[in-house]
Amino acid sequence: MNDAVNYFNNGYTCSQAIVKTFKNEFNIDEKILEAISYGFGGGMGKSGNICGAVSGGIMVIGMRNMNEKKDIVYKKVNKFISEFKKINGETSCTKLLEFSNELSEEEEKNKFKKKICTNCIKSTVELLNSQLILTK
Repeated sequence: MNDAVNYFNNGYTCSQAIVKTFKNEFNIDEKILEAISYGFGGGMGKSGNICGAVSGGIMVIGMRNMNEKKDIVYKKVNKFISEFKKINGETSCTKLLEFSNELSEEEEKNKFKKKICTNCIKSTVELLNSQLILTK
């Protein structure tokens, strides 16, 4: 989990931080993993849609289960999303960060966003390591 937060704090997007954390599970060049997950930060290209940590988590689930039938993978993805929502309340980047728009100071906004994003990253790593997601 600390690896993911460290990646994020060192400039990687939330989606990259998740995928890089699990890189040793896959026989894929790290630079390719970084490139594939690059555009998902900020809710997909900073559009505020699905949280990049969620997108990164779904990528990891897909890579872990690439030899499974679609319905098994979809079930795991849906379980992951459901559990993420229970923990964080939302999957939308915009809604997760909504309160930050009410803060007046830019520095305070950035601190708030960093805290929320860090929590989303941590919970994603925990979920990806949990039996809820690992089992069929």
